[in-house]
Amino acid sequence: RGVREREKQDQTNQPQIREALPDDITRIVEIYNSNPAFLRQHLGKEQVDASFIEKEQADMQSLGFRSCVIEEEGEIIG
Repeated sequence: RGVREREKQDQTNQPQIREALPDDITRIVEIYNSNPAFLRQHLGKEQVDASFIEKEQADMQSLGFRSCVIEEEGEIIG
């Protein structure tokens, strides 16, 4: 394989950042809830639900921010 083919292959194995989609909500909730100490410290609660994430995303969008996820090999990891 040529250098460009190897570079392209290397890029496809790297984590990718993309805009969050409605179908991602369940996984985003799982990620948030995986760290209850962080949630307690910063939000004063031990877990969040889909409606919390949806509201947070809407609030961010109204301020000009986009919600993104990190995806690796088709799985959202952050």
